[in-house]
Amino acid sequence: MMDNWLSRWDEAIKLKDEIVLPILEKQRKIIKRMHLEHFSQCEKGWAHWDLFVDNVLFTSNQVAAILDFDRMNYVFPEFDLSRAILSCCLKDNYLQLEPVSAYFEGYRDYCDITLQKLVRSIRLTWWKESSWIRAGKSVEKTLQRFFEENKWIGDNWNELEFIFSEINLLHH
Repeated sequence: MMDNWLSRWDEAIKLKDEIVLPILEKQRKIIKRMHLEHFSQCEKGWAHWDLFVDNVLFTSNQVAAILDFDRMNYVFPEFDLSRAILSCCLKDNYLQLEPVSAYFEGYRDYCDITLQKLVRSIRLTWWKESSWIRAGKSVEKTLQRFFEENKWIGDNWNELEFIFSEINLLHH
């Protein structure tokens, strides 16, 4: 991971990318502190692995279909938790907790969720997608969204437990 980060850092220095450099510096600090054992508690199972808003069709009050299963794999289903939350609920660098809460209202009917699992899921998404932050690569609309989501996670890395602590994740 650090080798990948270093090549992206060198590229950002070379291109003098003042937007990407501070994000990469934050990534460096997280990578240095983070241990992959953190993800050893992730359950293995089938995951869509690309469950962002463009791959979900909605009716007025429910999900109508999920598209694009070409990346489906036997990995960490927790990734699908955070990918959907970030894609649908992060707007203008603000995580809208009401739709996050509604998402879990339905989700917990099928799977258990804890605050620890949710935070680990968000961090797993950051870990998987952090290499997408590259100098000069945030122009395309979809990449821009992932760029902003990854930046938000990095900016809020140490506050994730607090941010999500107000969401009721338990069955009523």
